[in-house]
Amino acid sequence: MGTFGGIVDQQVRVLVGLLGEVAVADAAPVIVGLGDESVVGVITAATDAIRELEALRVLATGVAARRSGRDAGHGGLAQRLGHRNAVSLVQDLTGVSKAQAGRVTRLGQALVETALPDVGDATRPDVERPPNVDGGPAPDPGADAGRDAPAEGVPVRPWHACLGDAFTTGRISVDQQSAIRRGLGDPPAPAGTPGQPPSPDADMLAAWALAAQQLIDEASRRTVEDLAAAARIIRDRLDPDGAARRFRERFEARSFRVWTDTDGIRHGSVRFDDTGAAWATAILDAALRPRRGGPRFVDPAEHTAAEQLAADPRTNEQLAYDLLLDLLHSGAVADAAHVFGTRQAGIRIIITQTAHDDASAGKPAVAVIEDTRTTVPAAFAAQHACDTGHIACTLD
Repeated sequence: MGTFGGIVDQQVRVLVGLLGEVAVADAAPVIVGLGDESVVGVITAATDAIRELEALRVLATGVAARRSGRDAGHGGLAQRLGHRNAVSLVQDLTGVSKAQAGRVTRLGQALVETALPDVGDATRPDVERPPNVDGGPAPDPGADAGRDAPAEGVPVRPWHACLGDAFTTGRISVDQQSAIRRGLGDPPAPAGTPGQPPSPDADMLAAWALAAQQLIDEASRRTVEDLAAAARIIRDRLDPDGAARRFRERFEARSFRVWTDTDGIRHGSVRFDDTGAAWATAILDAALRPRRGGPRFVDPAEHTAAEQLAADPRTNEQLAYDLLLDLLHSGAVADAAHVFGTRQAGIRIIITQTAHDDASAGKPAVAVIEDTRTTVPAAFAAQHACDTGHIACTLD
């Protein structure tokens, strides 16, 4: 592995070779005149250099976060510079959104903790404080429980250390790391002994570490959204008990809210549970698929209707709104072709044979809603199968 300076210097030389000695503000005409391979070369070289620089920035952000914890009070690094916490400092210095600044800060602190697990106050010798993320509440005592007891003198590493390693070596980006880490969550921990924080067992830690490594290997072939969905599915399959709890929590959090703004315009906000989200997605997809590049229609009548929808002057959002009102007006006995278009909406749930057998034996198991890639308890899949039927599929 090359040094930071060597890698960046190499990419800069590549860029100079492609563009010449030109200011960035004047580079557009030069790039326009390049051939296809050279344009791709500029993108590749710039990306490699940015990746190295981003890794340094994230690490420095992690150190800044450690020095800006709540225990530091007004003497913290961010506070002395006029900011409430490290996230605010990073947002001001980099110009990114608050959400992006939060992701970078969390990743940076995790990288510092992984590289120097016993760093304590080493990042600032004159102040003694525990690690803390962006000035928020003190960390959970069990936050480091995912570390195996090391031999004496051997630094401890959490199960997600491979994510930090993959980021610093350029295999994954900040967004990819955040998607995997947030999607996998933390391994479940059984109740510990009185006075001791709960700690996941070695098998759980190994399973989570393996899942993280597999997702890292797939990062180059998946979008960030795919990575996040895959991580959530893996988490729920590894922890079906927790999957059932999270399913209930999302169901309990469902809501529909209507309010009026200062201009007198009525607004609505929906927070879906898993089933409601799947139904809403299926309805909209069925009605708008000619607009979204869906399969071509063979039937002449369907083809004509699709062409009319594609030529409709309304936006997709306006069509969705009108569809919602049609559904409310027509109710449950509405003619499917009239309301949904050419296809009755519905949801499809996939469950493996192993999960089906576990559920039949009374063990916790999960299934997946195909369209939204959301995990649901196997009991819900069984109930859905009673209502709509099922098809068994064997893959070689």
